[in-house]
Amino acid sequence: GRDEQDLDDGFDIDEAGTGGIDVRVTRSQAINNFDEGFDFDEEDEGGISMNFSRVQAVGNSDEGIKAGEEDEGGLWAKLDRVELIGNGDDDKAVEASGGEGIQLSEEDEGNSYVRLNQVAASGNGSQGIKIEEEDEGRLTTFLNRVDAWANGNTGVVIEESGDGGLYAFIDRLESNKNDGDGLELAESGAGIVLGHLTKSKFQDNSGYGVVAKQEDEGLGLLRLRKVDVDGNDEGPADVQGIFLIGDLDD
Repeated sequence: GRDEQDLDDGFDIDEAGTGGIDVRVTRSQAINNFDEGFDFDEEDEGGISMNFSRVQAVGNSDEGIKAGEEDEGGLWAKLDRVELIGNGDDDKAVEASGGEGIQLSEEDEGNSYVRLNQVAASGNGSQGIKIEEEDEGRLTTFLNRVDAWANGNTGVVIEESGDGGLYAFIDRLESNKNDGDGLELAESGAGIVLGHLTKSKFQDNSGYGVVAKQEDEGLGLLRLRKVDVDGNDEGPADVQGIFLIGDLDD
C-alpha cells in the first residue's frame, strides 16, 4: 500500500494486513531522497523477506535502507555487494533524525535472520549498520567482508532486547574512524549471546573498539581470532557478562 502523505522515500512499501512483504532488488540506486532510500514496513502477522544485490543507497536524508517488522512475523534479509554512503543528512531531512546507513528491526515474537556480504557503510549520520530484535524472537546474523567507516555513531550495532538469543558470526569486518564504538553486540533480555568474531579490525573510533554485553540473566560467549582493536579513544573493549575465548590485539 501507499501513504499519500509519505512521498519522500525513494521506494516505499507499507503492509498492514495479514500478508507479508517479499522484495528482490538488484542493480538499483536510491540517491538524494528526502527521507529513506528504501523503506519497508510490515505491521501485522506477515513477515518481511528481502534480497538486495548490487544496490547503492547514497545521500538520502534518513536511512539508506530501512525494514521494520512490528508484529508476529519474522524478518529475513540478505544483502550482497551493497553500498550505504552519506545517508542521514539532517540538513535536508523532512524530519531531522540522523539516520543509519541501514536499519533492520523486528519488534515482536518473530525471529530475524540477516546475512550481509560485501556491504559498505560510510559517512552516515548515525550508525552505519543497525540490526535489532526487540522481543522474544531470536536474532541470527552473518557478516562477511563488511566495512563501516566514519559514521556519526557506532559503526555496527547488533542488539537483542527481549528473551530471545543473539547469534552473531562475523568474519573480516572493518569498522574504523566512527564517532562511537566500532562494534556493539548487546543482549538486554534473558537470552543467550553466542558470537564468533574473526579477522576483523576496529581502529581509531571515538568510543571502544568492541562492546559486548549481556545485561540480564542469560549466558554470553564470544570467540575471538585475529581481532585488532588498536587506537580507540575509550579503549580496546567494554565487555560485561560475556566470556571471551581468545584475545584482542591492541
